[in-house]
Amino acid sequence: MPAAKQTQDVTFSINRAELARELDFVASASEQKTTIPILSSVKAQLRGDGLHLVATSMDSTSQSCVAFESGFDSDPFCVELKRFRAIVQKMKGEEIKLGVGAKLLIQDGKSKFTLDLMDAKAFPDVETVEGQTVTLPTEALSVALALTRHSIGVDERTALDSLRLKVSPDAIQMVGSDAQKFACAEVAANTGQSATVAISRMLFSSLDSLLSLAEDSVDMTVADKKAVKLSSGNRAISGRLTTKESPTFDAMLDAPSEALATIQKDELIGALDRLMVVILDDSLNKSVKAVDYTLDTEELYFTAGSTVGDGVEFIEPIGTTDVLESAGRFNAAAVMAGIAVSKSESLAFGLIRNREGKDFAYRFASSWVLKSGAEVRYQFIAGKMAKTGG
Repeated sequence: MPAAKQTQDVTFSINRAELARELDFVASASEQKTTIPILSSVKAQLRGDGLHLVATSMDSTSQSCVAFESGFDSDPFCVELKRFRAIVQKMKGEEIKLGVGAKLLIQDGKSKFTLDLMDAKAFPDVETVEGQTVTLPTEALSVALALTRHSIGVDERTALDSLRLKVSPDAIQMVGSDAQKFACAEVAANTGQSATVAISRMLFSSLDSLLSLAEDSVDMTVADKKAVKLSSGNRAISGRLTTKESPTFDAMLDAPSEALATIQKDELIGALDRLMVVILDDSLNKSVKAVDYTLDTEELYFTAGSTVGDGVEFIEPIGTTDVLESAGRFNAAAVMAGIAVSKSESLAFGLIRNREGKDFAYRFASSWVLKSGAEVRYQFIAGKMAKTGG
């Protein structure tokens, strides 16, 4: 039997913890600082299968449902998400009552609150995303995102504010760059499908929330390279795809490198962290955060200096090297951030040369196995800094 349609004010009971959780989820897409008031709201509608929730910033949209048999269909209503969420979070009852009429009533025992409603007709239409759908393991997608999100830029005018997600039948690969640094994570995953899409940083917050609540897998739907939707159970996030031309990452991924040394990750981070003390916040030196390395007859050391001091750190390499002597400069802060996310104890430190044979970047590569047995291969590439500064 179809659910009854609303003809008057409606009051219903709902599990408070479940409502609070789903309000938290959709809040990840809500626009907190906006000159358009409706974008700070959540659009809610009671349907036969539960209370459906939608929030959007226009760049990203989150949808969810607090599932229960209501036997009723209400008109949609909008209310300020921040206050609604805070009231529900602070209530103590297992179940609370919501009443929708001229205002929204929120009741927990003798405690009662009312919030003004906003015009639901002013809420933006949520685009339906239909197209190719691939199923991605939650763990693999979470790991790839965590390893690469630090590498992208913030300039929305370029495609460098997005991560490229490339799905192949046996792996998930995520790549990002800001033109100065580059990160690539590849996680073994039996997807049996292929797809490529650019995930904008505008979706990161919503994607984090979705992945934290998802179980084994997430479905990704791509609509004709215009929009993407990721969903799990009753929850979904969506956003428009960038129309900007994506950079060609494959040339960097395929660039051959020569091994300089295999080194312990924690030793390198500790050495760079100590060297940063003498170069941090030195406004007179254009090469702030720059560290020089020297590999000389298999002795590897790092040096840094500024107008206030200098330092040197030695690291004992592990294994052999392809290059007997090498020297260069890179951004210590970028390298520290890039290798800190690796879960491997050791790193393969390598040198990348261009077609003319000149050094132009340094590769830090590592691999490890997740508890699930999936192999992770991660590489961080830092551009060479000129000795004259910058």
